[in-house]
Amino acid sequence: MRAVVTERAGDYDVMRVRDVAPPTLGPQDVLVRNFASGVCYHDHLIRVGVMKRGITFSLILGHEGAGVVEAVGSAVRSLRPGERVACTQWTENCGFCRYCRTVSGGRRGARGTRGPLSAPSLGEGVNCREGTLRQQGLCPAYALRPRES
Repeated sequence: MRAVVTERAGDYDVMRVRDVAPPTLGPQDVLVRNFASGVCYHDHLIRVGVMKRGITFSLILGHEGAGVVEAVGSAVRSLRPGERVACTQWTENCGFCRYCRTVSGGRRGARGTRGPLSAPSLGEGVNCREGTLRQQGLCPAYALRPRES
């Protein structure tokens, strides 16, 4: 599977298209074939090295994606293969990874988004490491919105 991997902090030349291992589907996960991915100022700040806390390279950036569901984990009931979805994985945080617990968890939790008490146990880095600048990516089911008819 192909992905745009940011190998270290720096200018655009630190981003390379690479073959990466396909993600492993967990019970709460949805595998999405990405057709579009946004790159925002947040991604830029990580890439140039301004945002450093909780960031380790190499990584796949992108947190605004849209695509088609290819597979769903055993515990997912809200989505089916073939559905078109948009990913909101930075709008709702997992509440479990180091970044969400230390940097954004308090602020986002105060605004009523997901946090440690309401998010499913996804494991470290599910939201923060699985960027959308890849052919296929995992996203927790709660962070996907189906296209309305």
